Amino acid sequence: MIIVKNNALEEIFSNNCTFIAELASNYIDNLLRVDKKFIKNEHVCTNSAENDLIIERYIKNTIMQLLRYLPEKDMFEGLYDRLLIKRVLVKNSYSPELEKLALVKLKAGEIH
Repeated sequence: MIIVKNNALEEIFSNNCTFIAELASNYIDNLLRVDKKFIKNEHVCTNSAENDLIIERYIKNTIMQLLRYLPEKDMFEGLYDRLLIKRVLVKNSYSPELEKLALVKLKAGEIH
């Protein structure tokens, strides 16, 4: 069953590579921005450490797992880098530590 799921995901991702790369990069951008609209749909935490844990869980468990199936990782990284630069220049980043975590995960090859 797992092999069938993996094959199906690989097929879907290869046919919609650009769209999925854009979705994933925009999703991470929304996670790492100052305005935390997505947390309203999850657990609303007044404690910023709890928010950090929620975001870290999303980065590790959701995005990194899905990006393993993306054949054009360079496309995703280009889109992600553009959004990262924009967040940093506009000073719209939620947390430098979470930015570093996301970069380390991407550059370490955990999406391969």
